[in-house]
Amino acid sequence: MLAEFSPMLQANENLRAAYEEAGCYSVLSLSTDPVYGFLAGRSTLDILLPEIRELLPASRVLVVLRPHQMLGATSPENGESVELQIHRACDKGLRRLIGSRPTIPSPKHLTLTMAGRGLTLEHDDGTVIARANVTASGRWRQAARDRGSALVLYGYGLALHDPPPHRQLMTATAEVHHRIAEASGNGLLAAALVSVHVQPGPTIPESAATAARRQPSRTTRARRKGRRR
Repeated sequence: MLAEFSPMLQANENLRAAYEEAGCYSVLSLSTDPVYGFLAGRSTLDILLPEIRELLPASRVLVVLRPHQMLGATSPENGESVELQIHRACDKGLRRLIGSRPTIPSPKHLTLTMAGRGLTLEHDDGTVIARANVTASGRWRQAARDRGSALVLYGYGLALHDPPPHRQLMTATAEVHHRIAEASGNGLLAAALVSVHVQPGPTIPESAATAARRQPSRTTRARRKGRRR
C-alpha cells in the first residue's frame, strides 16, 4: 500500500477493498492480430538490441488491462490528483506513456502469471497490480511460453468495461490512437514488457477464445431474458 495514501485507504473500507482486489477487465491478443496487433509497441530491448528480435518468436504477447473502478485521490504531499491504481502500477515498474514515441520499460520484478482462467500481474514483493478472469487461446498460451514475456497496457481509454463500444472503437484505428493519446496525456495509461509464467492447463481453440470475448455476461443475458417475458 502506498504510504502517502494509507490513511485515506484505511478510513474508507470500500475504497480499500477495491484497491486491494486489483480487479481488471482484460483482453489477451498477439501482435499479429488484425484488430489489436498495432497496440504492440517498442521495448527497451527492441531499441538497444534490435538483433534480438530475430531470436524471438514473431508474435508479441499482448495484454490490455483496465481496472474495474477508477480510484481517484488527491496527494496529501503536493495536492496533485492521481489515480491510485495507475500510481501503484508505476511505483512497481510500469511507466506512463508520455509523448508520441514512448519507450516501454522491461522491469525485472514483475511477473504475469496465467493459472487456469486466472491472470495475475504481481511484483516480487507480493504486491498484486492486476487480477483478471480471462479466456486464453492455445496460440496465446504457446506464444507466451515461447517468448517468455508480454507487453502489458494498463489503464483507461479503450472502454474495456463496455464490450459493444469497445468492439466498435477497435474498428477505428484513428480513434483508438486519439483515445490512447488522451488517456496518456491525463496520466491514465501505463505499460511495461513483463515476464510471463503460464501454468499447465487446458487450452481452447482460437475461435472459442474470440467468441468468449464477444459473449455477453450472465447478468446481461438475464436482463435480456427478463425483457422478453
